[in-house]
Amino acid sequence: MNISIVMPNHNRVDALPLTLEALAQQTYPADQFEVIVVDQASTDGSRELVTSFTAPYSLRLVTQDAKYGISVGRNGGVEAAKSPLVILLDADIISEPELVQTHIDLHHKSPQPVLGCGRLLPYQPAYQRFIEQVANPESGLDRGTELEDFPFWYAFGGQLSFSGLTFQQVGPFSPELKGAEDIEFAYRAAQLGIGIKNCFKAVGYHNHSRSLEERCERAFVYWRIIPTFLAMHPEVRGVIPGIAELEPIDWGHESLASFSAKAQAGFWALTGVRAGLYRYLVWAEKQRAFPRLTKFCYYRLMLGEMRAGARQGQQLATREA
Repeated sequence: MNISIVMPNHNRVDALPLTLEALAQQTYPADQFEVIVVDQASTDGSRELVTSFTAPYSLRLVTQDAKYGISVGRNGGVEAAKSPLVILLDADIISEPELVQTHIDLHHKSPQPVLGCGRLLPYQPAYQRFIEQVANPESGLDRGTELEDFPFWYAFGGQLSFSGLTFQQVGPFSPELKGAEDIEFAYRAAQLGIGIKNCFKAVGYHNHSRSLEERCERAFVYWRIIPTFLAMHPEVRGVIPGIAELEPIDWGHESLASFSAKAQAGFWALTGVRAGLYRYLVWAEKQRAFPRLTKFCYYRLMLGEMRAGARQGQQLATREA
């Protein structure tokens, strides 16, 4: 085997068939790669699907007895891999036929160890909600073709490749950083001089529509963990764009621009403001009305959820300290 594809899963039997079938259509020889589905206590028939799926590649099921989180799933899959290279692929990613070959080519042509970060685009048949169509919330996962090298905060594990040796050097994904485990892993890699490469010809389609409530919760939970990440790596403060404005105002030491950005984020984080935005978006979804206003309100609500999550995370970090 030349490459192992590690795929954590929990109750995604709805998405798995298209994901596994797309891997059966790869241009890279099927007898030269394996797929490892790491299932965390699924109850929806995911395990039965994997064991009964007829694939031209080697398909293995690794089981874990609880939903420990994606970090534990990835770590377990990498440990079970039999190949020198690994691609992390989410269970809801539909691959273009050249995805595997493109990651292989990236690592073969790179003189130094690298992380290969592919593109994720929305799988349009799954994105039928009005808000998703007008706001395009998945656009942040598409890095396009402009950058050859990524800063570490652009890395994401939905489609990420590296060698087994690199994984040993960097160390496992951190289970305590739910949501931020990707950038923390990439940060540790960057500190070791490992490049983070834009593998833009490796395209996958994200087959996962989310409700407005799910998107709010996801934004809140992700940014709630950021203070923990910053506590682990305080030298990163002020480095990652977009994080500083979510931190508390440092009265007397803020520039006018910094104060304005933090004040605006704080306003959108107010409970009443977020509730009003949410109610409007629920109405707009039903009416499919006012696309520009809906997009504006959606991103202000996400900013508010992020700021509220970061605020709670800071409070928790302060208590634990």
